[in-house]
Amino acid sequence: MLVPKYSVRNLLAITTLVAMFAAVLAQAMQGADWAIAVSLGIGSLVLAAMLYTLLFCVAWLGSSMTGGRDSERPADRAPTTR
Repeated sequence: MLVPKYSVRNLLAITTLVAMFAAVLAQAMQGADWAIAVSLGIGSLVLAAMLYTLLFCVAWLGSSMTGGRDSERPADRAPTTR
């Protein structure tokens, strides 16, 4: 299934949130201090999420380059006795 399923209710909620954020940005452009603070807060959260995603992709790429193996192979470990 390639197409995600969205309900009309979810699309309306997303549209409402984006419209509210656009209104906050408009107030920030006019110089309202509260709107500037909200915009900076939301922007910093988005920037942090993008940075975490980038770092995850770098770690995933590094893992795939090493084949996903541990640094120590199971054959190199000392046998356990029971």
